[in-house]
Amino acid sequence: MLAFREIQAIARRLRRSGLESIEIKGADYAVRLTCEPGGASALPAAAGVAAPEPQAPPAPPEPLALTASMPGHIWLQDPLTGKALAEEQGTVAAGDLLALLQVGPICLPLRAQTGGRLAGYTVSHGQRVEYGQPVAQVITEETANESH
Repeated sequence: MLAFREIQAIARRLRRSGLESIEIKGADYAVRLTCEPGGASALPAAAGVAAPEPQAPPAPPEPLALTASMPGHIWLQDPLTGKALAEEQGTVAAGDLLALLQVGPICLPLRAQTGGRLAGYTVSHGQRVEYGQPVAQVITEETANESH
């Protein structure tokens, strides 16, 4: 099953690539994404009808939020050494451990979904979080390249 964040990333890439549509099928799902070819500016204006006003450039994409997969307590430090699991503003790769989610006696890893820069944490060490609550923000490599 595709996560919503994965679908958003695919949609951004689809728009940037200039492709009109993409269809992704899995064993228990099918997703079809369609974009206007070339955007509104590529359409010719009809005779006697004014061309639409150009739109302001889109705002830069938001950083991706790493969210809690279930209720628990957040650990931002290694429980054995007390050392930070990741440095804020530091570079992270997909799969890097950014935090631990303590659920009862078990600590579950919260890993970066994509490479980029850790913009910061939205919670503090030991804070209780709920399902889906943002824990950290990662500025993806794609987002960082778009802003330059």
